[in-house]
Amino acid sequence: KGEGSWTVRDLQALAGLGDMLVITHPHLDHVSIPLMREMRALGKPLVLPCAIREYSAGPGVTVLDTDHAEPVEIAGVKFSNFMGDQGVGIPCNTYQMEIDGVRVADNGDNSPKDREWGLAKCPPTDVIISSTWNCVTNIVAACKATPGFRKDRAVFLPSHENELMHTVDHRESYREMYEDKKRLNFTGFEWPHIKPLAWGESMTFSSDPQGTNPKP
Repeated sequence: KGEGSWTVRDLQALAGLGDMLVITHPHLDHVSIPLMREMRALGKPLVLPCAIREYSAGPGVTVLDTDHAEPVEIAGVKFSNFMGDQGVGIPCNTYQMEIDGVRVADNGDNSPKDREWGLAKCPPTDVIISSTWNCVTNIVAACKATPGFRKDRAVFLPSHENELMHTVDHRESYREMYEDKKRLNFTGFEWPHIKPLAWGESMTFSSDPQGTNPKP
C-alpha cells in the first residue's frame, strides 16, 4: 500500500531522488508518513517542526521546535527557523535554509506574520517560497528588509495552488493566483522575479552571488 494514488514503488523512487525531507508543519497535505519512512530507510535526514508519529529527535531526525536565529547545520545544510503555527496546536516553522550557497526561505502555512520577520535578521534570501493565499507580501517584505538583499537576483516561488491533497472544492486555481489583488495582482507591491512552477517543472539557481536571474 502507498498513500492515495502513490504506490510504494513511487514513494521509494521519490525518496531516492531526495537528499533530505524538510517539513514545515504536520497537516496531512504537507506530511507523508510513508515517504518519511522510505527516506529514513535510505538513511536520508528528516527536519521537523515537532515530533510526528514515531519520529522525534534521534539519529537522522532533527526536531527544530524552538527558534534558531543562528544557523544549525544539518547534513551540510544551514537552517535558521522561527516557530509559528497554523491555528492552535499546529506548530509551523518559517525556515531559511542555505544549500550550496543558495538561501531559501519557506513559511509553510504560518499564521502569525510577525514570526516571519526573523528572516530580516538572516543573511539575504535568494529564493522565497510561500503559499499565495498566505499574505505573501509579508514574507517577501521581510526578506527584502535584509541588508544586501538583491531584487535583481532573488526569485519568488508561489506554491500551494491546485493542491491535490485538498478536496476538489478546496483547491485554489492558478487563475486566482494571478487575479486576486491580495496575491500576485497586488500591483502596488515591488516583487522580485516571480516564477510559478506547475507539476513536473523545475528551476535552476546559480550559487554564484554575482549570478543573474534564475532560469526555469
